[in-house]
Amino acid sequence: MSSRQKRKQARLNGAKAAGTKSPAGIERSSKNAIKHGLNSKMVVLTNESKDRFDEMHESYIQTFQPANTVEMDLIDQMAAAQWRLHRIWYMQTAALDLKMDQQEIEIEKKFHQLDQPTRLTHAFTSMANEEKSLDLFLRYETAYTRMYQRALSTLLRLRRENQIEETLVEAATSQELRNDPPPAVLEPASTPEITQDSQEFAKLITQMSPQELIKYLAEVKSSCEPLEPGPDSTE
Repeated sequence: MSSRQKRKQARLNGAKAAGTKSPAGIERSSKNAIKHGLNSKMVVLTNESKDRFDEMHESYIQTFQPANTVEMDLIDQMAAAQWRLHRIWYMQTAALDLKMDQQEIEIEKKFHQLDQPTRLTHAFTSMANEEKSLDLFLRYETAYTRMYQRALSTLLRLRRENQIEETLVEAATSQELRNDPPPAVLEPASTPEITQDSQEFAKLITQMSPQELIKYLAEVKSSCEPLEPGPDSTE
């Protein structure tokens, strides 16, 4: 293989290596991300479970297998947004429960009998119209949902672009390798002909033993004897 072909093959191998990782490498990358990525202290409140956040964060890493720091940052954004979105859901539920408890004495005075859906509706209406807290919860829920979806869309887009780029590099390199002229075939060196007038012949004679020399001279003499005259030849 020529040096040019070697360089092209090296570029092709490098492109493949950039998008392919062994299971052991992926596992090491996952552990490094847990150690150096998003920390639970940045997201988890003192009355929340850090172990549950770390478990969720780890599940995102195992699912998406970040290949570099950029992908790890996007996964961190997804995990943080999802954790805060869960918090808003808990807060919405807790706020409605609290409001229903606060209104319980007042409702018992005004109503002789009130079912649970009606109690919830009364608390919801009060929070929406008077306290505006439900509107605030909704804005945060929307913001965290968009943060999560934006990070996920960016991650998937980057991976599609990298895959397309690797495919184009591989196709271009393969085409260049196919267009390269075939390597020249060297013809085997011909063995020089040894004649009686050549230096090789003289050297060969001097290297023969007496027995080999006598045998050789006999063969030469035999090959040099004149042919017997045929029946049609004249004397």
